[in-house]
Amino acid sequence: MKSKKNKLIQAVFGGIVTALFSAISTANVELSATWQTEFAITDESRVQKFENILQPEVNWSINDGFDMTLIGRLRFDTQDNLGYKGDRLDTYSSLNGPVYEGSNADFEIREWYLDTEVAGVFWRLGKQQVVWGQADGLKILDVINSQSYREFILDDFDDSRIPLWMINAEIPIGDEDSLQFLWVVDQSYHRFANNGSDYQITSPLLVPQPIAGIDIASFELDKPDKLLKDSDLGLRYSKFYHGWDLTFNYLYHY
Repeated sequence: MKSKKNKLIQAVFGGIVTALFSAISTANVELSATWQTEFAITDESRVQKFENILQPEVNWSINDGFDMTLIGRLRFDTQDNLGYKGDRLDTYSSLNGPVYEGSNADFEIREWYLDTEVAGVFWRLGKQQVVWGQADGLKILDVINSQSYREFILDDFDDSRIPLWMINAEIPIGDEDSLQFLWVVDQSYHRFANNGSDYQITSPLLVPQPIAGIDIASFELDKPDKLLKDSDLGLRYSKFYHGWDLTFNYLYHY
């Protein structure tokens, strides 16, 4: 099932990219890319990772009222200490997940959304990241997107978040206040590091340990699959008051 989904995503992604390139001469299309290299060694002088990330981005102003953004990520690591190796894909919903994932490389569509304004309301529809609150090194209110703990909490926040498919609407109220509404239809969850990797979770508080002499019963994985009943809803009211940025946040999470 997962392979069929990935083939469908690749076909759709390829069709979109082809259409974008064919439309460059008649539409306002901006193409850009970033290249990032990270090298890390352990306290035992062992090479932990030599990672290279290529992140292409396409910004397409379809017309005066619609803009589309498409961001991909190709990651290659010469080492094999942090990769997921294609395991634990069950943490993703049927809408999400990498297009390809191996021991040393993976490719995924990071973000893919449409921006528009209708009746004074700003809409962002598609796969995206939403950040509530801003604090250096802290994620107190950064709870909308699921997280990848491939490198525990050491990865950049933008890279560790798992972008989700959602409807994001922001309604201006007066000159400085706003009300944000989120409908998250993507039921993808946190993804922990693989067993045997450098950052695998070993705490007995999070990973149950078998007890000698006691039989262990296993059950079939029960994942939420109802679009309306299992989706998440969020509300955020922002107000600027006497030099203070105040927010009131509510998230209904499955």
